[in-house]
Amino acid sequence: EIISSIFYNRVQEDIANDSSQIDTIIQVLGPPDGAPSIKGDAPEVRANNAEKLADEINADIIIYGGIEKKGNTLIISPEFFVTIDNFYETEEMVGQHALGDKITISSQSQIALNRELSNRSQVLSFIVRGLNKYLVEEYENALFLFQEANKDSYWETTEGRETVYLFEGNTAGKMQDLLTAEQAYQASIENNPTYARGYLGLGTVYFHA
Repeated sequence: EIISSIFYNRVQEDIANDSSQIDTIIQVLGPPDGAPSIKGDAPEVRANNAEKLADEINADIIIYGGIEKKGNTLIISPEFFVTIDNFYETEEMVGQHALGDKITISSQSQIALNRELSNRSQVLSFIVRGLNKYLVEEYENALFLFQEANKDSYWETTEGRETVYLFEGNTAGKMQDLLTAEQAYQASIENNPTYARGYLGLGTVYFHA
């Protein structure tokens, strides 16, 4: 509950600040609202359950993850599921995404716990806000937020950042900035050579070029 609250509070606060500047109303549900948790030991199972929940409560994004405890160590796998209907032209953005690599921290170190989760929750907030800008076709603002999410200061390593590069690439493509899109997709593949969505995006860039 502490871990989910860290993510919830960050997203809720930043979304509230954004909503005061635009007409769009975004509802964020979390532990204080009795939001249900996502069960499942494997990412595929959690993704399936997240998709079902999104359909049940008519949500666009479900934020969840896996937590494993080994001795005094917590292994946290932050994930999110995008199920926004009008993403039909960019299917690679819909579905389950890992929010970076796993976070491995000592359960006895509250300071480390807060620092790691604070950074990752900030990344998630940028992504959620970027997706909102993307939906209303404010692509320049969306790209800025995705690039903010990808700053080195929020990441301990370069691993697990392919999702953020994917979103950067898709947004740059919408802006007809094929060079930036190509660079972002290439970075996603360099981060994870088996990342099929990155290759799909890169193929789209070459097709339009």
